[in-house]
Amino acid sequence: MPKSSYAQEVGTWDALAAALAKRGEEMPHLAEQCARLAEVVAEIKALDVRLSRETGRMRRTARELREARGVGRELESRLRAGLKQHFGAHGDGLIAFGSRPLRRPRRAEVASIERPPGEPEGGGSPN
Repeated sequence: MPKSSYAQEVGTWDALAAALAKRGEEMPHLAEQCARLAEVVAEIKALDVRLSRETGRMRRTARELREARGVGRELESRLRAGLKQHFGAHGDGLIAFGSRPLRRPRRAEVASIERPPGEPEGGGSPN
């Protein structure tokens, strides 16, 4: 079966129904099916219009959703900055709001130098 587009298929059905309607008296045994085909074509056209309308509505809704999410991200950023200003970037109070405080840098431990017994506390040379 050759592939045809949706519009071609419906157009062909519409033309067939119209041609049969013109010459219906010659083929009365096909009148019922011809009428049903005309109904189906009308229903398909109405559904196509509805689909176009719904697609437009869906795109508008998706655009509104993107815009609202952008506003939400901006507000979140401002609120988190305000919380860091209030608690400080290292404040543990940020945890309650879902933010991680910055950790203070660790200081390197200085190894203590033990003096050998008998060495004076002044350290260096006796001069």
